[in-house]
Amino acid sequence: MSYKKWIHKYQFLKEDLSDVEKSLEEYTLNFSESFVFNDKEENNLPLEVDHLPERVPDNKCKPIFKRLSKTLHPDKGGNGEDFTQLSENYRNQDIVGLYLMAEKYKIDIEDLITKEIIPLFESSCKQFEDIIEKKKSTVAWGWGNISSPEEREMAIKYIEKEHNLVYKKDKK
Repeated sequence: MSYKKWIHKYQFLKEDLSDVEKSLEEYTLNFSESFVFNDKEENNLPLEVDHLPERVPDNKCKPIFKRLSKTLHPDKGGNGEDFTQLSENYRNQDIVGLYLMAEKYKIDIEDLITKEIIPLFESSCKQFEDIIEKKKSTVAWGWGNISSPEEREMAIKYIEKEHNLVYKKDKK
């Protein structure tokens, strides 16, 4: 697949992620209205923490980042929010995000797209796919997508047992 096709896939996944996040927000609200913590026992749910990605010593996106930062850095007249996004894209080796920023600001980076960088276009898309999959694997997502009363009853039993939560019986 040419790297231009990865850009289109990335944009599709970005929209898909936005839709998933909206749905998950609704599902989470519904879930939190349906269950309460069992006060008799201590809450043992693990906290989910998003970590910054580790620094990559030989980040192949560095030349692109440098070229973009010459325009987007706040000290060079750029916008702080855009520079923060640029930095995040660089840290994540999100080549498509960098490419789209270059396109947005009409900064030519075609000469920096090398054979070593091409595989990063696919990995940028994979990052979005992984984030979407993680959000869809939450208990709230599963709860929001239950279609039958039988499934709901099984889910209630599982959630109460495994997550120390109690179903609010008056809520339907």
